[in-house]
Amino acid sequence: MKRIKILLFSIVYIALSLLCGCAAKPYHAQTRLIMGTVVEITAQDKKAIEAAFTEIERIDALMSNYKPNSEISRLNANGQAKVSHNTLYVIKMAKYFHKLSGGAFDITVGPLVKLWNIKENMQKEAKQIKIPSQERINSALSYVSSNFIEIDEKNSIIRLRKKGVSLDLGAIAKGYAVDRAVAILKHYGVKSALVNAGGQIYCLGKKGFVYWVVGLQNPRKPNGVLDTFKLSNRAISTSGDYEQYFIYNNKRYTHIIDPRTGYPVDNSICSVSVFADNGLTADALSTAIFVLGEEKGRKLAAKFKNVEVKVIKR
Repeated sequence: MKRIKILLFSIVYIALSLLCGCAAKPYHAQTRLIMGTVVEITAQDKKAIEAAFTEIERIDALMSNYKPNSEISRLNANGQAKVSHNTLYVIKMAKYFHKLSGGAFDITVGPLVKLWNIKENMQKEAKQIKIPSQERINSALSYVSSNFIEIDEKNSIIRLRKKGVSLDLGAIAKGYAVDRAVAILKHYGVKSALVNAGGQIYCLGKKGFVYWVVGLQNPRKPNGVLDTFKLSNRAISTSGDYEQYFIYNNKRYTHIIDPRTGYPVDNSICSVSVFADNGLTADALSTAIFVLGEEKGRKLAAKFKNVEVKVIKR
């Protein structure tokens, strides 16, 4: 009888040890400045974390429009470039979201981003800020349309049909980079991790026996949290008017520009959070919905499986 009890105890102990193995290992959190933002990866395998960071840096080297030797910079400068399968895929998906959103999502928004120069105007006093004239906005708009992008998938070549067209992958590349980081973590056998690239987040598995908990920032209170969400194997992306903007004549000008009008988005929305199965979809949709507004944005989101949307209004 004692032997049976000991045997049963041993079986239970081994089973519990196997179940708790994931949670028993300590978690390591590392941060780096990549893609113009703070990227944090939390997991139990330091080697896997290092490899995931290397992958994000590789994606940044391909798609940054600030690095002169990136594929996007060469494409913008020359109007044509042979690109990696990564860049080809992201541009192909960007055109897909452009079509589906009726032009609300557009990676050719580069000339408008440059014209409004939100990041620089954020540092100025109101009297130093100059709002672009309608004439200059119209001129920039003439270069904005994803229809100018030609994809030669067979030869992996991207062509810009009009000189002066400039791509900006800021609304989709970080989400894709997070997806690639998660893929690397999985390759290393990691089943529990969190990747956060400046608000583009993916929660892999659970943290031990509990869900990962992600907080939603209050758009008007930097240190305030409006809500929390328990996530597992889900991505979340938030786009809002509260981090990059300037105030001029009591009006808020956000960094998210409507590619259809040429002006920073001005509607009743403070922030849009999108939950999806992957970071790229969450990233692109959060921008598109912010531009479209809640009603049209929810109709767009309804076209995707397993997508949820949380809208915070002013």
